[in-house]
Amino acid sequence: MTTAFANPHTGLQATVAETGAAGGAGALLRAVKDFLLYRRTLTELRALSAADLADLGLSRFELKHVAREAIRGY
Repeated sequence: MTTAFANPHTGLQATVAETGAAGGAGALLRAVKDFLLYRRTLTELRALSAADLADLGLSRFELKHVAREAIRGY
C-alpha cells in the first residue's frame, strides 16, 4: 500500500511506500523540513524592499516560485 500526501503551499508531493515506520517517518520528516525551508525563504524574501528585489531581478509575484526552487536546490 502506498500513501501520498501533498503540501498545497509548496506544490511538493511526497510518496511513502511500505518501507516500515522508519521509511515513512523519514519521508514525513523531509517534507516537514522542506516546508519549513520554504516558509523561512518566503518570509525573508517578503521582508525585502521593492528596490532590493529589483536589484536581485525579482518581482513580488515571483517569490513563491523562488522559495520552491530553494527547496529543490536549483
